[in-house]
Amino acid sequence: MGKGLTATKSNKIIVPDYLVREVVGGERWFYRGYRDVLNGLKQADEIRTCSSLQSIIVNFINNKLWNRLEDEPFWVMSNEIGNNLSKKSKAAYDVAVFSETVLPANQINTHYPNVPPQLVVEVDLRAESEIPTPDDVMIQLKTQKLLDFGVQKVIWFFTKSQKVMIATADDPWTIADWNRNVELWEGLSINIATYLSKRGISSTDVPRESL
Repeated sequence: MGKGLTATKSNKIIVPDYLVREVVGGERWFYRGYRDVLNGLKQADEIRTCSSLQSIIVNFINNKLWNRLEDEPFWVMSNEIGNNLSKKSKAAYDVAVFSETVLPANQINTHYPNVPPQLVVEVDLRAESEIPTPDDVMIQLKTQKLLDFGVQKVIWFFTKSQKVMIATADDPWTIADWNRNVELWEGLSINIATYLSKRGISSTDVPRESL
């Protein structure tokens, strides 16, 4: 048995909480690559961090939202902000925008918010379930949970397929190439492909693979 691997009498592997990224409908979703940590092949920090491309995209989105909403009553949060959806569900976001109306300043503390953000932006799915589940199914499950919770818009950017998915509660979900203009907020649209090209990152440098 590999280093760090613990099993019960029934031989079921016990996964420590620090490898849990989210809890969706009572099911724990672990950081992608958690089995490598359990087997002593990687350190936890190696799987809980993001790639340089993911970081650049997240920071670009975060900065655009900060500049747009700087003087408006909203909180722009990033750095895998956690969110309690219910007793059985806990989400983590790359970028989220909360209204000060539902999350006033006196509720900003060392705990996860218990209220829904208006906008959630994710760059890639960086989690996996204990029971093998296709990425697209996990993405749909998480997105629907967020919309049911009260999130108004969920946007996913996928670096491998270079696609963007936009989901709202009232309109059909859409998936398109990420070289289109995407409205993050009223009066604020971004184009990931254009931004990367401007910074010298060619689309051909990013492998186009299925999710």
